[in-house]
Amino acid sequence: MNNAKFRFHTGGLKESLETQTTTTSYEHLLQIVNDKYTLQNKVPAAKFTHLKFEYGGFDNRINQETYYVIAYRPDKHWVVGMSDSIPPNTPKKYITA
Repeated sequence: MNNAKFRFHTGGLKESLETQTTTTSYEHLLQIVNDKYTLQNKVPAAKFTHLKFEYGGFDNRINQETYYVIAYRPDKHWVVGMSDSIPPNTPKKYITA
C-alpha cells in the first residue's frame, strides 16, 4: 500500500480539500485525527482508539476513490473525513467493503 491522502469532513468540498494531508501509516492518521480533535476542543478529550475505513465509491468531482474514515472512541464514533485509499499498516479488521 502507498501513502494515503486524507481530508477532514468539514464545510463543503473546497474547505475539506484545504485540510488534505498525506498519511504515511494507519498510526500516523490516527495521531492526526486525535491531534485535531484535542486541539479543536482545547480540553483533554477521550482519545480515539481506532479508525475504520468504509468504501464510498469513486468521486467524479475530484477524480479519486473515496473511503469514509470513521473514528471510534469509548463513548461514540463518527465520520471524521475521507481518504483516497487505505493507509499502510491498517489492520484488516478495520477495513469494510
